[in-house]
Amino acid sequence: MAAVPTALTATEDPDAGAVYLGATVATGAGTVEWQRSENGGLTWNTLRNSSPITSGASSTIDYEAPTRGVIQWRARSLESGAYSDYSDPVSLELVGGRFWLRDPRSPALNVPLNVDRDQVKRTRVRPQTERVILGASRHRVARGKVQGYRIELPSVFVRGNAAYDAIEQLLIAPRTLQLATGNGRTYWVAAVGDMADAEAADAQWGINTEYELTLVFLEVAPV
Repeated sequence: MAAVPTALTATEDPDAGAVYLGATVATGAGTVEWQRSENGGLTWNTLRNSSPITSGASSTIDYEAPTRGVIQWRARSLESGAYSDYSDPVSLELVGGRFWLRDPRSPALNVPLNVDRDQVKRTRVRPQTERVILGASRHRVARGKVQGYRIELPSVFVRGNAAYDAIEQLLIAPRTLQLATGNGRTYWVAAVGDMADAEAADAQWGINTEYELTLVFLEVAPV
């Protein structure tokens, strides 16, 4: 039977909106599967990427953890087709508290959102209502099932800034995204509308012109 991973570590990187995980693993194991719990170990979700083992150590990055709250992770190793038991969990209190818009399949596109929290609107909508889900291009349309909330975020960006460009890239095509809020909640969402509603805070066009942009999402099924 594969050996149980030991000496688990978890380190928050608020600037990346991610948590770096590490463990010691016996030589011979091939990969390590990681899981996360957001409710004190009552339920666990498997991270998307199993991590390879190098020189008796395994490391991975959790890009989908909430940005606030006490979170736990555990791991098990795979050797010769058999899994070990799960390790004892490692706990970490996350304090970053930023809003993030994330693409679970392309973490490099993840971007922090500069949100006026007092203006955030969250409205419950009828479950299973079919709505039109739009990407940034008005020519791309898909339909999806709404799970629970319509979430409106007033945010401020700078045209030409990497964050603005990254958001634009996230919304080019319809896809399911993860919205991590500053209070520790996460939602699986699809964008409604596009970035054409941006209003210039400064009528003088320039590379540093600030835009006040309202992003609107519908909560959808997780991916």
